[in-house]
Amino acid sequence: MTLPDELAQLHILRTRGLVLADQVTDPATMAALEADGLVLRNRHGLVLTPPGYRRHRRMLSDLRSTLPLDVVRDAYAAFVAANPIVEDACVAWQLSSREVGTAREISRMLRDGLAGASRPLDRAGVAVPHLAPYPDRLRAALTMSEHDRRFLTSPAVDSFHSVWFQLEEDLLVTLGLERPEDDGHHGSSDLHTVLPSAVPVDDGRGGATVVPLPVGPGRDPATPGPLSSLEPPPP
Repeated sequence: MTLPDELAQLHILRTRGLVLADQVTDPATMAALEADGLVLRNRHGLVLTPPGYRRHRRMLSDLRSTLPLDVVRDAYAAFVAANPIVEDACVAWQLSSREVGTAREISRMLRDGLAGASRPLDRAGVAVPHLAPYPDRLRAALTMSEHDRRFLTSPAVDSFHSVWFQLEEDLLVTLGLERPEDDGHHGSSDLHTVLPSAVPVDDGRGGATVVPLPVGPGRDPATPGPLSSLEPPPP
């Protein structure tokens, strides 16, 4: 079942945290959401407002009973099984000297992780269309990483890690689950510390800085942190 236009745009913002203006897939619907105060546009892109989070939660809750959640649960179980391989690979890359041979090994590990989850994810994408793009986006990141190593883990591009994190968020949100406290994105020595959920933004000086998304682990999505947290640090 395809999501209604309004819910589809809210859902993209909910799972990604921030969407750049040139990444908006339905400008007319997004403009209407802005006019209703559900979406805020700032110089970095578009984010949900607290009323937007609540509207998304309510609309998805109403729709959830019509979704084949057993298929989504299978996909999430496959994701959880593959997640340690992916996280080990991403952390190893972050801590490495970024050599070509290391990049190839990391890419192989990520391919192995994706291969273990691909069939359940593909089935979920057929049954729940908003989940369909993830396997192709992950495969595309691996292909791009052969020429541009940023596509392994960098938040500045649609990297494997960025898409993998969005996939987890989408599976959890679709199922109506909270992010587990020990899912590998928390703590002082795990992947969340090495690779925080963040986005690159213009620093106003011809460069870029990375800022945290307005929703993060341990926060209630309906009460995100201040939107001013998306402002880059002063010069």
